[in-house]
Amino acid sequence: MEKKQYDTLETMHGTFRTTLSKKHLARKPWQPENPKHIKSSIPGTIVEVCVEEGQQVEAGDILIVFKAMKMNNNIRATFSGKVKKIDVREGDNVPNHALMIEMESSGRAGVRSGRPATFTDRTGEARVLRRIRASPFSFVSLFRSPASAGEETGADAPAPRLS
Repeated sequence: MEKKQYDTLETMHGTFRTTLSKKHLARKPWQPENPKHIKSSIPGTIVEVCVEEGQQVEAGDILIVFKAMKMNNNIRATFSGKVKKIDVREGDNVPNHALMIEMESSGRAGVRSGRPATFTDRTGEARVLRRIRASPFSFVSLFRSPASAGEETGADAPAPRLS
């Protein structure tokens, strides 16, 4: 009788000893998507290419008008940068996950500041927006003053009153 070979599998739920199939061992390792590659998320047709190679774009600018499921969808830039290469033309039928545009980032593209979101209330006092989970299906926003740092926060804070 042949002795089984056990491997160690580590997940976010713990470490397990198990046997792994040949298919699992031969799989391609997962790699995150390149944020500079703009791909189609659904099959469709390119209606209009709104940019040119080498053009500088800002976050939110329309790059492509893409028709899928009888709707025109505006594909927008998620960060400021330069269009490196356009891989599609108007009228092209594009499959799912096809590369449409390659971008080059410029400077601090996509970097967020570490400051919390603030707003000014009716009295002119600056307040910090924080969110807590009220139920599995909704979120309740609570506002607190940055000056009230000594107040109860997090799990020690009293539950919000929903009315």
